Amino acid sequence: SRVALQPKPSTVAVSWRRFRACSSLWRAMQAVRVDPKVWFSAERTFLHWAKIAVVFAASATLLITSAGSAPRGATYGVATSGTCGRPVVTGTACSGAAAEVGLTVQAARNDGHVRGVTDAPPYCYMEDGVLKFNAKGVNKGMCSAKKVCICEEVVVDLFLYIPAAVLGIASLVVLGHAYRKHLKRLGGLGSESRMVQASDFADKSGAYMIAVTMSLAILGLVSAPFISGQEG
Repeated sequence: SRVALQPKPSTVAVSWRRFRACSSLWRAMQAVRVDPKVWFSAERTFLHWAKIAVVFAASATLLITSAGSAPRGATYGVATSGTCGRPVVTGTACSGAAAEVGLTVQAARNDGHVRGVTDAPPYCYMEDGVLKFNAKGVNKGMCSAKKVCICEEVVVDLFLYIPAAVLGIASLVVLGHAYRKHLKRLGGLGSESRMVQASDFADKSGAYMIAVTMSLAILGLVSAPFISGQEG
């Protein structure tokens, strides 16, 4: 007897069946609802990281403020035009400043201009080899080659701002890492169904990064007073 042979399905038919199966599976995946608690959990995770970044940023701001107000040793210079940005406002400091810049070692004398004049600069200045001091700073004149002003100079020490810079960079790194992971979590939960990894939810690298940045933050906070004290 002859056996009836079944016709072999064509390649097009097989591909069509596979396409329909994949489409059914895709619709089933789209129909799966994500528990709202999962969304809230992802949001809370991001907010926790953001709080850490805010603490770092606030600490950096505090360190910048303390670095700007840290006491520093005064340095002095001379001006032969314009006015002093930071004048020497005491007679004792005027005598010391004149000696430091090499003008004279004599004590400053009161210039006697109680109400002020327009042809002499305020506060500490040198005129005709005599160191003079306008006590109340009421003079309105400008510095010149004949009336040399002695001014206090501000030297900005960027070394004082290193702890604040470390904390500021740590804040940006933590916030950027948290936002990147947050987008991956939302992509996996959303309709686009992006591929996610277990590390997006159990973030071991993030834990290491937090440990390092926290150590740097504590180191910056502890070292800032010592740096300010040494520079003062």
